[in-house]
Amino acid sequence: MKILHDLRNDYLTSPIDENSLDKNPIKQFVKWFEGAEKVLKGDCNAFVLSTYSLIEKRIHSRVLLLKEVTSEGFVFFTNYESLKAQDMAEHPVVSMNFFWNDLHQQVRIEGNASKISQELSKKYFYSRPKESQIAAFLSPQSKVIESHAELMNKHQELSKKYGDLPVPFPENWGGYIIKPECIEFWQGRTHRLHDRIVYKKVMGGVRSVDGSQEDFIWSINRLAP
Repeated sequence: MKILHDLRNDYLTSPIDENSLDKNPIKQFVKWFEGAEKVLKGDCNAFVLSTYSLIEKRIHSRVLLLKEVTSEGFVFFTNYESLKAQDMAEHPVVSMNFFWNDLHQQVRIEGNASKISQELSKKYFYSRPKESQIAAFLSPQSKVIESHAELMNKHQELSKKYGDLPVPFPENWGGYIIKPECIEFWQGRTHRLHDRIVYKKVMGGVRSVDGSQEDFIWSINRLAP
């Protein structure tokens, strides 16, 4: 193994132009995400979700896939009996982190997680490949199992059973939306003098462009690296 102290990479990338930033951080995220899609190979929608267990007093992190971005927040899907779901039921405040290494970009999101409607969850469930539907239906996520072979055998059994039939929608499976309170955009720069722009939700009603009343605004500030 190499000496980790000697691993260095100077980020010779363009700075964040504050004048070009969208005032809405979700719209700014979409701009960065679309840029990542054009350049990166693989799952640019992969992110680390960190949750907190009030019972265990521990933080749990894992990699998931973002499946939708709405005007309200960020959507992903999981088993409602999984460890992450248990954590969010106890403590809905979570953190998301996207890192696009080739672009030297990182987005950190903090917010509150809540379930989306079953109707929307069903719509996404039946848009998935049938193999994935069956996997979601059969897997007791986060529970102890005997072997991987046990899962594969069950998958083959159900694949035959539902060959020409719809897979039953699992009642313990569905989506969450994370509604952000804070979003930070990080751009790697030379000499470790990185750009960090943070949006934070600030209470205080303002009139939006369409005439509706919002009960918050987004503050935008630059942070030291």
